[in-house]
Amino acid sequence: MNINNWKIFNKKGNNLNLFPDPYLSINFKTDVEIARGAEAFFLTGPNGLISETIVKNGGFGYDPGTQVYLDYAFDNQEPYLLEDASIIFGDVSVFDPEPSN
Repeated sequence: MNINNWKIFNKKGNNLNLFPDPYLSINFKTDVEIARGAEAFFLTGPNGLISETIVKNGGFGYDPGTQVYLDYAFDNQEPYLLEDASIIFGDVSVFDPEPSN
């Protein structure tokens, strides 16, 4: 049973499934030259409103001053700065307390 394969509808038959919006992109801007690999996308509902942000890859080398922008494919203006967005660092150190050969 894989929930990603489910199709959910309300009583009127309207599709309630969320899907990645191909026309909205998230861009990360930083002055750090080694910063690489961050990828994220928005999930939108059938009404077109953003309901969730999914971080596909957190990347590496980003500093707390990194700015996050929303870019709409059909808008000729500058990307919109997401001021409420923030970069949260997590410790992903991996070590084996019991060394083995």
